[in-house]
Amino acid sequence: MVLGGEFLPLIAVYRRVAAFEGNHTFRIGVNATRTFEYMIAGAWSEGAVNTTPDSFLPYVRSAVLEYNNPPAVECGSVERKEQPAKTDR
Repeated sequence: MVLGGEFLPLIAVYRRVAAFEGNHTFRIGVNATRTFEYMIAGAWSEGAVNTTPDSFLPYVRSAVLEYNNPPAVECGSVERKEQPAKTDR
């Protein structure tokens, strides 16, 4: 689980809760707006790529960089070139 960069330094603590049949949970700190964004990365050992922890880790690190640095798009204004005045011939 990866928390979005703007929400750090929230802390996500992993817990396996035996009382709930071994469910996997996360305890996440609270910020002023009581919100957070997250990315969950999962792997499948029988997949075509990244089938081991050693091969999956670089993929997750790359995905985290993309997640925390989304593309920024800015819209500019339209500029028009002035046309010379037409003259009658």
